[in-house]
Amino acid sequence: MRENLSEKEYIDLVVSPIADEVQKVETARELEAHIDERTAYYKALGLSEEEARQKAVADMGDPEPVGAKLARLHPKGGIFKKIFYTLLLAFLLVLFLGFFFVNVDDGSSAFGILETIFCRIFWRCPAQGAGKKACI
Repeated sequence: MRENLSEKEYIDLVVSPIADEVQKVETARELEAHIDERTAYYKALGLSEEEARQKAVADMGDPEPVGAKLARLHPKGGIFKKIFYTLLLAFLLVLFLGFFFVNVDDGSSAFGILETIFCRIFWRCPAQGAGKKACI
């Protein structure tokens, strides 16, 4: 670990691997709050402001491994990837249900659930026509 890092230097080293700028700012604020809490603790034990701040920064650990771990926790575009994969999973689940849980003995298509969902969303039924049942 690098010795005698200032609070700003430590925080800059920790957040530098984080790609997402919003996460970088939020992480820097959180680290600053943790350092402030530890500084107050050491001041209560009788250390001077400067000694307490240096000890609080030293207690946070080596900045490079901490920053690398935080970068893995906060990848760039992380929230958008989560939303995309959640929507993709929901679509595949509906598709799965459409294939396996629709009664195809009565002549309805395997996409009956999707047809019903689209019917209810868009107020029209693609299944209507000669010999087909209307949407519910």
